[in-house]
Amino acid sequence: MLLNAGVIHRMGPHRINVKLARRLAEDGFTVLRLDLSGQGDSDAPDGSLPFEQQAVKDLQEAMNHLQRLTHTDSFALAGICSGAHHGIAAALDDDRLKALWMMDPHAYPSAKTKWVRARKQLQLDFAGTLARWVTKAWQIIRMRIDTRAPPDGEPPMLIDNPYPTPPKSEFAG
Repeated sequence: MLLNAGVIHRMGPHRINVKLARRLAEDGFTVLRLDLSGQGDSDAPDGSLPFEQQAVKDLQEAMNHLQRLTHTDSFALAGICSGAHHGIAAALDDDRLKALWMMDPHAYPSAKTKWVRARKQLQLDFAGTLARWVTKAWQIIRMRIDTRAPPDGEPPMLIDNPYPTPPKSEFAG
């Protein structure tokens, strides 16, 4: 199964999913390029599930469909960025997903990486970067003042990421 990368539909960035699907099909693999609910050509979901759970449900339904058509009981998924995140979530929830090819999933930046990235952002757009940082810092301060800090006591991060990043050991597992 070849999955969306962010909001790009099943074609993939630079048509990578089309090229990969054709090559895999030539080698005898059954391949499905799919759009998750609400992306590309797919209808919007009914809204009863959170986005990540809906993505896992969509992938399970795709595996059910392929299983009915091909009688296979094991699957592989290729995903870039959010497609990798959805693949991880589906693999943790469904034993039929046996292999993941992930590009640009979770990141575990070092202190040096954070410093280099911050410096690069400042070089490219000093005023805009500074404005974003001040806005985010103010949001964190307001959250602390309003005592709406996360229950685990961890301070919010300045980096916005809609996907929770598991500890390195859990991700490695």
